[in-house]
Amino acid sequence: VNAEGRTIRSYSVMLRLWPLRQAVSSACSRVIPACSKSTAADPAPELLEVFVNNKSVKVEPGTTVLQACAEGGVEIPRFCYHERLSIAGNCRMCLVEVENMPKPQASCAMPVMKGMKIWPDSAISRKAREGVMEFLLMN
Repeated sequence: VNAEGRTIRSYSVMLRLWPLRQAVSSACSRVIPACSKSTAADPAPELLEVFVNNKSVKVEPGTTVLQACAEGGVEIPRFCYHERLSIAGNCRMCLVEVENMPKPQASCAMPVMKGMKIWPDSAISRKAREGVMEFLLMN
């Protein structure tokens, strides 16, 4: 029954209204803390230790290899990565050598794992970036 007292006969009308109900519910939980399911503060996530050029760096889970290297003081060249945009990983300029990986990995799209060893300045990383740059300039 709708607000005017008429029965809603169409299931598609109910489906169209469902996202609106969800949006109002989520907006309520953001504005009014009592509406949210949990009012307790979330504990700080456990930091992961990774090694960038054999230098220990502690980062939060979900951090990309590119961000971990930046925190370790190593700048990695990139064309398609930006903090506020979704990860594309198309340019392949951010390739780095990672221990136990057969090929260089795109550091912008790869999340860190505990104990990961990353070599962004190795000969393999540099050769991979040179190959990508050559390909981009040729085409």
